[in-house]
Amino acid sequence: MLCAQDICFGYGQKDILKNVDLTLNEGDVVSLLGPNGAGKSTLIKILLGLLQPQSGKVLLEEKMLNEYSAKELAKKIAYVPQKSFSPFSYKVLEVVMMGRLAYQTLFSHYTKEDRLVSQKSLDMLGIRD
Repeated sequence: MLCAQDICFGYGQKDILKNVDLTLNEGDVVSLLGPNGAGKSTLIKILLGLLQPQSGKVLLEEKMLNEYSAKELAKKIAYVPQKSFSPFSYKVLEVVMMGRLAYQTLFSHYTKEDRLVSQKSLDMLGIRD
């Protein structure tokens, strides 16, 4: 479960998020809608731990986000931004396998299990081909 409690955030003197509460359970599918500048991206960045709220807290499985190591958090939360730039042309499978990096050590290589997990994920989405 991912839970945001009483989240407040602003840029400079402008308040963007005020007293936001949100609870997401495993399997929930959520759509976040609003006009430009309403705080949608800001809220997502706070839920990911990329931004710290000015007040309030974010819990993942009843544990504060900042209590997780980066590697532990990467095993639980993934984020693919709407826009990104890469100087390399990756194949879809290569991008999906990057999600397995949290299970690697510094100089290790992808395993057969990493490839199988990645291919299964593509199968689940119906985009393996």
